[in-house]
Amino acid sequence: MNVKLTSEREVLDYFASEANRFASLGSVSRVHKLSGGYANYVYRLILDDSSSSLVLKHFSTHVASAQYVPMSPERYFVEKRALQLAQQCIDPAELIRTPRIVAFDDDLFALILEDCGDQLRALTDLLKSSYDDSSDSTDELIARIIRDTKRFLNRINDMVNADDSHRAVFSQTPYWTTLNENFPHIIQALVDKFQDFKQPLEQSFLGKHKQFVQPLANAHFVHGDLWSNSFLIDFEKQIVWLLDWEASRLDTEWRDLQTICSSLWLMRENEKLFSSKRINHLLRRLQLEFLGDESADWRRETGENVRDNFLLVLSYALLTEDNLEANLANPTMTGLKALAEFKDI
Repeated sequence: MNVKLTSEREVLDYFASEANRFASLGSVSRVHKLSGGYANYVYRLILDDSSSSLVLKHFSTHVASAQYVPMSPERYFVEKRALQLAQQCIDPAELIRTPRIVAFDDDLFALILEDCGDQLRALTDLLKSSYDDSSDSTDELIARIIRDTKRFLNRINDMVNADDSHRAVFSQTPYWTTLNENFPHIIQALVDKFQDFKQPLEQSFLGKHKQFVQPLANAHFVHGDLWSNSFLIDFEKQIVWLLDWEASRLDTEWRDLQTICSSLWLMRENEKLFSSKRINHLLRRLQLEFLGDESADWRRETGENVRDNFLLVLSYALLTEDNLEANLANPTMTGLKALAEFKDI
C-alpha cells in the first residue's frame, strides 16, 4: 500500500488504518499541520480526549516546501538516533531539553514525538526590536541557553565517539549530500536573482568551494542546523527545547558556531526587525562558549569552510521569501556587503 503523509487527511487516514498498532497512544481525532517545517511535514495530533497531543514528523523524499528538490528520507534515521542519545544527555539542572520519541515508523520515515506545547517563544523572538523585555534577565537567559547548549552537545559528542555504531550513523550524511548536489544550483539561483553577485562570487568564492561532506580526522558531533529558531523557550516550565536534528553529523567542531553566527550576522543587518545590541550580546556569548574568548572573531577562527557555510546561509536567506533574515531593506546591498566581508576569510 502506497501510504503518504503529506496532508492532514492522509495522516488521519494513516492512524485510522493503524489503530491497533498505536492503540497505546489513544485515538487521533484531529490533525493540524504546523508552520515552520521547511524540509519536513510536521503535524500536531490531537488525541481523542482533546486534552493531550503529540507531534508527527514525516521525512519525505523531497523538501516539503520545495517539492521539486529531492532529499533522501534516510535523514530520518539520523534524527531518530540523535534524539535517542539526546534524551540520555539531559541534565535536569540545565535548560536544554529535546522531545521524547513516543513511537516511530521506519518504513514511512515518521517520528511520533512528545509535544513541546503551543505557548512557546523562539529564541529569535527575544532578538526582535519589538520584544518588550529589555531587562538584564533576558541577557542572562541568552547566556544560559548558549552555555547549556555547548555542554549538552559535548555530552552527546562523548557518547557518539565512545560507540562505533553511533559514529556509523552520524558518518552518514543524507542531508549534507543533498546540499552538495544542489549547491551549484543554489548559487546559480542567487546569481539569477541578483546579477550584481556574479562577479564577486566568481572571483572570491566559487573556485574555493569545498565539499560539505568530507572525511575528517577527530571529527566532532554537531547539531548541523543550529540557529535561533532551533530553540523554543517555555517560560512557564523554565526549559528550552532544542529541535531539528536531521542534519546532525560528525564534522568540524565549528560547524554549529559558523551556522548560527552566519544567521545572526544577517539578522543584525535587518535593523528594523532585530535588536543589534541583543544580537551582539548573543554573538559574544557564542564566542565565549565555543572559542573561549568573547572578543574573538568567529569568521577568522573557525576554519576556511566558514565561507561556504556563510554563503549557504546567505543563499537561503535571500532566496526564501518567508525567512526572517530575508526581510531586508536592500537585499542586494546586504549581499554585496557580505561577499566583500567574507572574500578574504
